[in-house]
Amino acid sequence: MTGLQKPPKQDQSSHLFLRMSVLVLMIALAGLAVWAAVTNQRIDLIENQSLDSLESGETIRTAGLSLYLEEGEGGTVPVVMLHDFDVSGGLLWEEVAASLGDRFRPVRLDLPGFGLSQRVTDSGAPYTVAAMAELVGGVVEARYDLPVVVAGVGLGGEVAAELAVTRPALVRGLVMIDVDFRREGDWVTFLGGLPYLGPAVIHTFEAGGRFGVDRWAPRCDEAGWCPTEDQIVARNRAATLAGSTDSLMAFLETPRSSLVPSELDTISVPSAYVWSTAGEVTQEAMREVVDQVPGMRLIEADAWKAHLETPDKVIEAIDQVGA
Repeated sequence: MTGLQKPPKQDQSSHLFLRMSVLVLMIALAGLAVWAAVTNQRIDLIENQSLDSLESGETIRTAGLSLYLEEGEGGTVPVVMLHDFDVSGGLLWEEVAASLGDRFRPVRLDLPGFGLSQRVTDSGAPYTVAAMAELVGGVVEARYDLPVVVAGVGLGGEVAAELAVTRPALVRGLVMIDVDFRREGDWVTFLGGLPYLGPAVIHTFEAGGRFGVDRWAPRCDEAGWCPTEDQIVARNRAATLAGSTDSLMAFLETPRSSLVPSELDTISVPSAYVWSTAGEVTQEAMREVVDQVPGMRLIEADAWKAHLETPDKVIEAIDQVGA
């Protein structure tokens, strides 16, 4: 007869490690919850300015919305410049706008929810690409007698392409800079979509929070593009508009709802694509656009963001399509 065997000893060290891991996780989650609560309470204290108190250029009304427009001196051909997803709006077009030359007139337009344009805190229209293109078309049609050159970076490039598809009579030429129709959001925009935590993340990294400027110019410490003091002040100024964080959240929650890229092959106006070879847009994503648009010219820029680091390349594209 075989005697009873003692049960194997439990691995106490592994159990202790598990308990410690759970404790650390609980502390981290509690700390994250406290941080989100404090940050969410501070948003209204920072974003407390009205549009009227910050206006310094011109506001144009279209489709019931107030859009901020800044038009410079120059020639007879307007160049409507559309920005990417950025609370500062068209501010980062300064270098290109200042160097356009005598033939063109720079027109920086802030899309709804960005820059010094009206904040819209509900998702949906006007944050689809199609709706933004309609708004831009309304501004162009009301303001200019002749077709304009439309240039856009990222999101702005999508809106510009949409306008070229839907209202070609308004577009003299199209410039798309670092447009990637396949690109998904990064970890900030992912976390920004989470309930409760989202507003704190978006405010901290994309609006007026402590890391907003760092994320705005991530390569500054690596000898990349750095904003000037005036640009930092202007960006922070835009981020103090009431509803800035909520408007960025609303944009991220809205599907793109665009005709492009499925109808890129219908674009008939002179077109150019400026590709920042050291940037985030892959060669494959760039090719998906360039190969579909009939006769589109490709201009490569050895830069992270061409409109910031090599504005001459963007001006070269504008010269080509606006001739």
